[in-house]
Amino acid sequence: MTEIGRLSKDQYAFYSLIGDRVALELKNENAPLHSCILLLTSLFAFSANVRASTAPASIVGKKFVLSRPNGSQTYVLTRIFTDESNFWDFENPNGDLEQGSYQWSAINANGTLQEGPYGSQESYLKISFTFSSTESGTFFLSLHQSTSSGIMEISYSTSGTFTMSDYSTSDLPPFNTYFSDDFNSATTSRNYWYDNLETT
Repeated sequence: MTEIGRLSKDQYAFYSLIGDRVALELKNENAPLHSCILLLTSLFAFSANVRASTAPASIVGKKFVLSRPNGSQTYVLTRIFTDESNFWDFENPNGDLEQGSYQWSAINANGTLQEGPYGSQESYLKISFTFSSTESGTFFLSLHQSTSSGIMEISYSTSGTFTMSDYSTSDLPPFNTYFSDDFNSATTSRNYWYDNLETT
């Protein structure tokens, strides 16, 4: 238990944090009522803030949109998590959709996403998320690759902000979708094909 304040002489208040819940204990039950109310109000606000910045235990059914500024442009990466081990990776700069495997772990406001391994040398991508609310925060991304001596090291890294939401079926790859185009209308053709979503 951690002391948070003295209510009056020989009367103290303590709290303990269990997950995202706060437990309050008064050392002397004769503490003034108005003091207890003020303390409880403060603790409830603190508890709500802890809950708001807690990373989810599972990201199944979620869509992460990562924004990485680069000079005058902002590059956007989208991850869609369909189950406990698989996700879709949408690269906004080129419109590529790729499927990969992942592992997720979360402690308090921090979540760690590891994608891969990829290739014969088992390189992998690691993204560390820090949640400032239930749906957004900052991230640090690093690509880990094996050197010629077999030691894994970071070959690339970047950072930015992210948002998290529930994905919809329209976010998934459009399998079994067919169309025809005579290319007589540039506007019609653009609606069929991917349009770059970079912002300047």
